[in-house]
Amino acid sequence: MKLVNLSGPQDVAALLIRRKWWVILPFIGLSAAVMLITTMLPPMYVSQSLIIINPRAVPNDFVKDLLAGTTAERLSIITARLLSDSTLKIILNEQDFQDIPGYATLNFQQKIVKLRKQIDVQFSGGEQFQGGQLPSSAFRISYQNSDNRMAQKLLKRLIDEFRKVEGSIREDNVNTLPDFFQTQVDQAKAKLDESDAKLKAVQIRFRNELPTQLDSNLHRLETLSTQNNTLRSNQTEYELQKALLEQQLSVIPKQTAKPATPKKPPKPEDPKVKAYRETWKALKDLRTVRGLKGGHPDVVRMERALSLQEEEMTKEQIALGKEDPVPVGTATDDVETLQANPEYATLELTLETLRKKIADIDQKIGQNEKAIETYNQYVNQTPQGAQELTEALRENNNLFKEHQEMSARLAAARLSASAADKQGNQFTVYDEASLPELPTKPSKPKIRIAGVALSLLIGVGLAFLVDIAKQKTWTQSDITHLLGVKVLAEVPRITTRNAVTKAQKRKVGFVTSVGLASIAYGFVLYFAYVHSGFVLRQLDPLIQKLY
Repeated sequence: MKLVNLSGPQDVAALLIRRKWWVILPFIGLSAAVMLITTMLPPMYVSQSLIIINPRAVPNDFVKDLLAGTTAERLSIITARLLSDSTLKIILNEQDFQDIPGYATLNFQQKIVKLRKQIDVQFSGGEQFQGGQLPSSAFRISYQNSDNRMAQKLLKRLIDEFRKVEGSIREDNVNTLPDFFQTQVDQAKAKLDESDAKLKAVQIRFRNELPTQLDSNLHRLETLSTQNNTLRSNQTEYELQKALLEQQLSVIPKQTAKPATPKKPPKPEDPKVKAYRETWKALKDLRTVRGLKGGHPDVVRMERALSLQEEEMTKEQIALGKEDPVPVGTATDDVETLQANPEYATLELTLETLRKKIADIDQKIGQNEKAIETYNQYVNQTPQGAQELTEALRENNNLFKEHQEMSARLAAARLSASAADKQGNQFTVYDEASLPELPTKPSKPKIRIAGVALSLLIGVGLAFLVDIAKQKTWTQSDITHLLGVKVLAEVPRITTRNAVTKAQKRKVGFVTSVGLASIAYGFVLYFAYVHSGFVLRQLDPLIQKLY
């Protein structure tokens, strides 16, 4: 098979002249198609927003940063959530974005894919803005669409969603660690409280049952018994005083008459009868109120006192002493007026004080009795649980150290959370979504130049392929290359009349074929221009690469 033999520029020029129509016609056709498609390409407007990443106000050496990962990693996470199907689905379902240009013929999943491709997030650390160098790294979010206002509106919505996602991630990161340590502290505190309760129970159980506590327990028993004897003696005395006060209150009126002029003084009561009545009343109260039997020391003492008094009294005096006293009044010539008896109020207050003292003594005696019973158990029981007490102390110390450690970590986490709260958002929108006035994509002049160059290359390539396919020698170099001999002489082609006629017919047929093909090709281009929407949808994968 003959291969192309290009020994110099002359051979290349000869080949292009020889196959000129294979270069010119594809070049013109493809260039025309490129021009038409470039003309039909919709303008694309790109709305951009600049977001600055603020540095931490407090270095990590002083307060640990609770925001997990580096800034680039956080931005990657935020971008992934921003471009997720769920987020883009929420945006596309909103009323303002139901009619996005270029989305009408797409199904919902295709809309999500296309929207994701039209969103671009570029991270950079050396950009400039008015006033000098950026204080920290920054990144840009951009969205492109054939409608400039729609591009701006959707980018604003993306920025709002970015703020929401960033705030959610930041809140999760800031609160997760303190919440985790708070849970650990609570668990350690619960275990420590349980250990404290266990230790306290063990200490209470074995605190007074050790041999070293025996002497103190016996001494305490003796002290409690002495206290109870003293309290009972005081109680008896208070009971007697109470009985006397109640007897006095029973004979003293609450109110006294205030006579204007008394006729004669009241007859005084026999003091023996009065004393006997009070003792009798006290004995009666001991039997009825307190329920004491005849053999009780207090009852015996009161009966002995009554017997001594009866020896010095007559039967009439004894009878009067067992009766209730008769109220003594004063006769006056004028109308009597009543007034509060201060003596009665004083006695009543004293009686209430005695009752309180008696109740306190009863309570104290009951407490001492319980304490005596407890200390008797301490004395009777042998020491137990020394090993259990040691283990409880060891466990309590370990849990206390764990609680202290977790509390320190919780304090550090809260300090970091406080620093993060004061820091505020790490991302600040420096430039809001811009309204593009001029389309930025596609660059139609570049596309046209590239299309023309590609058309020319395709034409030249076809010329070479056709020349290879035609098994014919055209130049002396071909003969030398194929046969390996040198050409000595070249005989020109002899042109006959018949050959000229055939050549003219071939030219006419070629021109006619080219004309008909041009008309058909022009019709195809016109159809493509009229149905540009259909054509652009078919070429959408290629167009997306241009944008």
